[in-house]
Amino acid sequence: MKIAIMTWFSNQNYGTVLQAYALQKYLNDAYGADAQLIKYYPSEEKYLQSFGKKAEHLLYKLREHAKDYLKPKKTPLTDEINAKYPELKAERDKSFDDFLSKINFFDGDIDNARDKFDIFICGSDQIWNPQIIDKNYYLATSVKADTSLPFTATVIIAGLGIVLCTLAILVLVFKGFGAVISKTQNKSKKSKNDTNKAQPAPAVAKKTAPTATAANSGVSEEIVAAISAAVYAMEGSGAVVTSVTPVASVAPVIKRANPIKNRNPWAQAAVLDNTKPF
Repeated sequence: MKIAIMTWFSNQNYGTVLQAYALQKYLNDAYGADAQLIKYYPSEEKYLQSFGKKAEHLLYKLREHAKDYLKPKKTPLTDEINAKYPELKAERDKSFDDFLSKINFFDGDIDNARDKFDIFICGSDQIWNPQIIDKNYYLATSVKADTSLPFTATVIIAGLGIVLCTLAILVLVFKGFGAVISKTQNKSKKSKNDTNKAQPAPAVAKKTAPTATAANSGVSEEIVAAISAAVYAMEGSGAVVTSVTPVASVAPVIKRANPIKNRNPWAQAAVLDNTKPF
């Protein structure tokens, strides 16, 4: 089984080269496959787009440390490092190249690989980074968007049709739901009205004025009836006249009003103020 791997490998980054090597080795050892990496190098334009954020970060660092770069502090240690930097970088580059030589590459391009492999694997995770999209990593080299007018018009009309149909369905659903609720409420009201009509109205007892029997003292029944009616009018049906008994007439007692108590407050204050003992 031949497997083609489409992933990053060309950057001199430990994680980049290790993930490419590890995936190929695992497929070969675990499944006995012939796994090969497609040797694809992104263009310089793609490379700059991919690492745009790193460039911004680098510019930020340069601004922050501008004084240090413009006026570097020369010490014996920095001089020694600067002198050895070209040698150290060449040694580092050689180490990466030696490690990459352990990876089995497919020298053809992506289009030539289509008919020579059974399975294609796209990875690592960084090829899915939305800020560094490159369609070649998804084997989409020959995929082109259809921007013709008929296709665009078809997509727009189809989208509008779907939206309008959805709105129409929602309107019908809400109307049906409202009709069911209204029918249920009307049925409940009708049932309640029928129940009220079927039940007879309770008979209202006619209130009569309490009557009392005339005493043996010679009070006529007409006077008793008049007194009972007056008591009923003033006190209601709760008052009951049990008997009517005449009492002896009493001479009216006339009380004379106290002139001092009946004075207005100003007059009382004047009287009290002028009659205080010395």
